[in-house]
Amino acid sequence: MSIVMGLDQHRAQITAEWLDTETGEVSRARVTPADRAGVRRFLTRFAGQRLEVLTATNRGWLAGLALPDAAREQVMVALAMIDALDSQSAAISAELRRYARRRAGCRALMGLYGVGELTAVAILAELGDTRRFSSSRQAVRYAGLDITVHQSDQRRSPGHLSRQGPPALRWALYEAAQAAQRLGGNRACLALARKLLKRSFHVLRELGDQALQPA
Repeated sequence: MSIVMGLDQHRAQITAEWLDTETGEVSRARVTPADRAGVRRFLTRFAGQRLEVLTATNRGWLAGLALPDAAREQVMVALAMIDALDSQSAAISAELRRYARRRAGCRALMGLYGVGELTAVAILAELGDTRRFSSSRQAVRYAGLDITVHQSDQRRSPGHLSRQGPPALRWALYEAAQAAQRLGGNRACLALARKLLKRSFHVLRELGDQALQPA
C-alpha cells in the first residue's frame, strides 16, 4: 500500500490530505500542535504503509507526472533540499555519535533506559550544568515540560505544556521516552520524559565539571 500526501503548514497546525493509491480513498486531517511530537503522533496511523517520494522508484513516478512548470520547479527544489539535508545529516550524526562515546556526561546519560547517543548529546548540550538549578523540578520547568493552568475567578482551563524551554531538549527527552516505552500513549510518554529529565538532572549534577571531560 502506498500513500501520496500533501501538507499545508501553518504556525499552529498542519493540514494534511492524502491518497491511498490502491483503494483511491482520499482522506484529510489536521495536525495540532504543528511540532515534532504532533507530526509523529499523526504518522503512527500509517505504520506499515509506504509514503511516496523518498525511493528511486517513487521519484521516477513523480518525474513522469504532467505538472505545470511552476509546480515542477517547486518539486525539484524540495527534493534537492531533502537530498542536501540528508547528505549533511549523515556526517553530522556520525560526529555527534563519536562525541557521545567520548564524553563522560553522555556515557552516563546513556545508562538511562531509552537514552541513546544522539539524545544524550542533546540533553547534555541543552541541560548543561545542572548545579544552576535548585531542584529537578526547576529543571522540568526550564525544559518546558511542566503543566500550566490558567485560572480566572472560579474557572480553570485544562492544563497544557508550557513549552517555554529549549525545543531540542524536549525533543530528546520525548525521543528517549518513546524508545523506552513503545508506546503507551502521549501522556505516558510525557510522564516518562519528565522522569528521564529528573534522572538526567541528578546524573549531571553528580558529575559536575567531569560531565564534559573525556570518558
